[in-house]
Amino acid sequence: MSISQTVRPGTSVRDRLNSIGKALRHDHEHTIVSATALLSGTVIMSRCIGYAREAYIAYAFGARQQTDAYVAAFTIPDILYSLLAGGTMTITLTAVLTRLLSEEDQKQAQKSFSVIVTVVPAVLFATMLVAGIMAPQCARILFPKFTPDQLSLCVRLIRILLPARLLLYVGTMTSAVVLSKRRFFLPTVAPLLLNLCVLAAGVLAGSSMGITSLAVGALLGALLGPCLLNAIGLRSSGFSYRPCFDVRDPGLRTWSQLALPMMLSVSMFNADNWFLWFFASGMTGDITRLHYAKQLLFVPVTLLGSTSSQAAVPFLAKLFAERRLQEFEETVNQTVYWVSAVTLLAASWIISVSLPLCDGLLRRGRFEFADSQKTAFYLSCLAFSLVFWSLLMTYGRAFSAAMDTLTPAATGTLTAVFFFPVYRWLFLLWSTSGLLVASDLAVAVNVIALSALLHRKGVARWTTLRYGEIVSAMGVAVVAGMVGHFATGIVHINGTRRADVAAIVFASVCWLSTVAMGLWITRSPMLNYLKERTGLIRGSKRDDALKVA
Repeated sequence: MSISQTVRPGTSVRDRLNSIGKALRHDHEHTIVSATALLSGTVIMSRCIGYAREAYIAYAFGARQQTDAYVAAFTIPDILYSLLAGGTMTITLTAVLTRLLSEEDQKQAQKSFSVIVTVVPAVLFATMLVAGIMAPQCARILFPKFTPDQLSLCVRLIRILLPARLLLYVGTMTSAVVLSKRRFFLPTVAPLLLNLCVLAAGVLAGSSMGITSLAVGALLGALLGPCLLNAIGLRSSGFSYRPCFDVRDPGLRTWSQLALPMMLSVSMFNADNWFLWFFASGMTGDITRLHYAKQLLFVPVTLLGSTSSQAAVPFLAKLFAERRLQEFEETVNQTVYWVSAVTLLAASWIISVSLPLCDGLLRRGRFEFADSQKTAFYLSCLAFSLVFWSLLMTYGRAFSAAMDTLTPAATGTLTAVFFFPVYRWLFLLWSTSGLLVASDLAVAVNVIALSALLHRKGVARWTTLRYGEIVSAMGVAVVAGMVGHFATGIVHINGTRRADVAAIVFASVCWLSTVAMGLWITRSPMLNYLKERTGLIRGSKRDDALKVA
């Protein structure tokens, strides 16, 4: 039952509020539409809190050597996290549990969950213990141009963030159970609490602990958010956890087969950051500026690409398990169309307002106007690949739902290996700007390869994609971006908040008017499609078409 189904036209305000409240209960089972709506809403909230966190960091610490060390300190914990498929844990474990539950094998699903949650974190704990001991040596290899003070700070932060990643990993595993039951509320709220803890720790302890307070906040947030909240969701879902080291469990074997390719591979999401931080480690402040640019870029990536594909995973897994391949293909390609069209338009807006956007959001305290200018340039360069980053999530999760993680893992690894010398060459040629060009090219090649392989697999063929509408949206995006960029240039951006707001508002009005006119002139069905996607109170026939219940 989705929000659109529970709220009908003509009902009283009280009935509507009760229906929406029911859909927001942690034990409510969602459809793909209501799940996407819930995920989008919580992602917006999370990004708002995340912005407050980043704004505080910019105000308190600026773009300096210590912020470079803070951003870089996440690299080693993230590498270990990805080595045990942490980034895809929700997807792979959800696929395994959904398959067992679709076969009505609740007992085996519960046992497999207990085995996986016992064995895998134990391995991760041992690995992180070694990493904590070897942190100084690892940091010197990964960031060869850091100063001794930067390396010392980076090592201290790494040792705090390692257990935070372990707690996050356990929370991610428990969220897979909740998601397999199509209960999305607690898993989507957990990141909100994590961000709040980081922000609160920085505000309350930043003056005494410095930037180390942020890492302590991340540790506390991982415990209270992903770990504790998902444990509550696990309990209410009817699952229980009992420590079990049965390494012969069939569920563990199935999960290992899915996760092993991810463990032995490198995704472009991780590799791109590693390459950027490695080459930019000698450019004071550039790691921080690149980090902020990617944070801003990934707002629409997460909102449009991640939420749509994440909400679709349980439903796609169920469709594939039941061999309803035509519906599987329709759902994947529908998501590809939606993500492509909207992210193309979003990219054109980001490019047109990049300077006033970065200056208005980030410049305060120790983060100066010159930092805003560089960050805006980096954001504009990265925005050209916005559609590809979003589709990378969509295609990757489609493969996982089809019980194939080897193909995207191998594709990502080969792309990373091939493009590492490209990053180096373009960095030597154009400095940090060259890194951004390499980043755009790498993710584009990765997505095109995944799309071709999914087509060859026969579960999301190119012949059913809505090419004409995607090209139409691209044309509208180009024209609207040019109009918005011209409008931004009319307003003199002099480093004041008033100028930033005026430029954003004026450019956005011009951009939005051009988009509306362009979609109307091209008679794009996207206008009606957007109404269906946002008009959940009225409901639509598409809800029933996409619903898998």
